[in-house]
Amino acid sequence: VARHKSMFFAEKAADRTPIDYAAAVNGGLQLIPAGDGAKALENDYARMVEDGLLFDDAEPFDALMVRCADIAARANGADT
Repeated sequence: VARHKSMFFAEKAADRTPIDYAAAVNGGLQLIPAGDGAKALENDYARMVEDGLLFDDAEPFDALMVRCADIAARANGADT
């Protein structure tokens, strides 16, 4: 899948560098953006909650990021 994605649906990161899709399957999966990306994601999530796009009992953003970090750690083979 990573090879197919890089050949046919390649995207660039916010800093315009090519995304290394192989890293996602080789222990480098990153689900949580850093810096400005994290703030933009938090703002977008808040707008989705406010607009009713998510359930009324939507998980708080910080809790969601903790769950994403756990998923990434497990996918990357970390012992957590």
